[in-house]
Amino acid sequence: MMTKYSLAKKVGITPTHAINILNHKEYASLPKAVAIEIATGGEVRVEDIVRPEVAQSLHKFLRLRCPMFSNLQKEGEGVSK
Repeated sequence: MMTKYSLAKKVGITPTHAINILNHKEYASLPKAVAIEIATGGEVRVEDIVRPEVAQSLHKFLRLRCPMFSNLQKEGEGVSK
């Protein structure tokens, strides 16, 4: 994974904010969370760094808009990482 400083520069936030987000001391906005997920190649997931209600709304939206997403979620249930 890239350093927190290089991630902050790539995403356009301060290093302190990046550190706080990655250490779960602050939440990221949805646009910044998406940028962080892209920058980390999926190592840091959007739903792990946004407010819980934002993550729930995002999942609900994806289930409604992308039926394939709903099928993937069902297949992955019960599988531990």
